[in-house]
Amino acid sequence: GTPITQSQLTLEERQIAEQSGVTATTTAALAPFVSSALDSLIGQTLLKEAAQKAGVTASSTEVASQLAAAKAQFSSQADYEQALAAQGLTEDLLRTNITTSLLINTYLDQ
Repeated sequence: GTPITQSQLTLEERQIAEQSGVTATTTAALAPFVSSALDSLIGQTLLKEAAQKAGVTASSTEVASQLAAAKAQFSSQADYEQALAAQGLTEDLLRTNITTSLLINTYLDQ
């Protein structure tokens, strides 16, 4: 299988915490979200592997379109970059997340 890194787990914990209305910046503050984050990452990884095994792909055009839509929500490049940083993301990581999401959704829609 595909390994899940500590950085992926931490990022997922932060995202789940934020969705729960919690601003967690320490390991102790993120601790309640470890199980949910790990479950989420395992599920995403298994679905991504199944999608790839089934030959599902994410078009670069659709990925670029969704990335552009994300950028368009901000009034400036600086605001966009600040929002990415606040979520612990880079544009490359966001692109990877979009690609994974498209793969999984396309696979599930079959």
